[in-house]
Amino acid sequence: MFIALLLLFALTFVPSAQADTSSSSDHKDFKSYGSCHVTTQVDMFTDAETHLFVCQESTRTDETSIGIMAGGGLLGVGLSKGAMLYIDDTIRVAVRIDKGPLHRRTAEWSKTHEAIILDNAFALTLLNELAQGQRIAIQVGDERGNIRLEGSVAAVQDFRQRADLSALDQP
Repeated sequence: MFIALLLLFALTFVPSAQADTSSSSDHKDFKSYGSCHVTTQVDMFTDAETHLFVCQESTRTDETSIGIMAGGGLLGVGLSKGAMLYIDDTIRVAVRIDKGPLHRRTAEWSKTHEAIILDNAFALTLLNELAQGQRIAIQVGDERGNIRLEGSVAAVQDFRQRADLSALDQP
């Protein structure tokens, strides 16, 4: 169930004014912090809550986003670089915040055009870096982009509080 929820979050993150009749979840407490956003997704069948953090930057022809999702004691990272056509099950990704370390990973490729990484430690590392960063560079396959991290400090703080990450922060 966590993977299914994760696949839905990065590109469909911002709830629209109209109800999505194809979804079995609802968003509550949506907050925007510059280019970063936080919301809580509630499953309409089980009332289970999943917390979502996304930073994104869009132009008329392209979008770059990074999202972190917390639910059921697990964290996942979603990376997106526009509408990419890719046929393999895995894809190489890279992330670098400001002049910090370059993180390279192999991610699962989803049908919603997102690279998905289920890794608590990696997600926590990125959260810490996102809270202190000014800009993030993302590479998904051969496509590259960047996001200004306006509001990331407040958004990460809000996300950490909602998701109660204290147990995951322990070594």
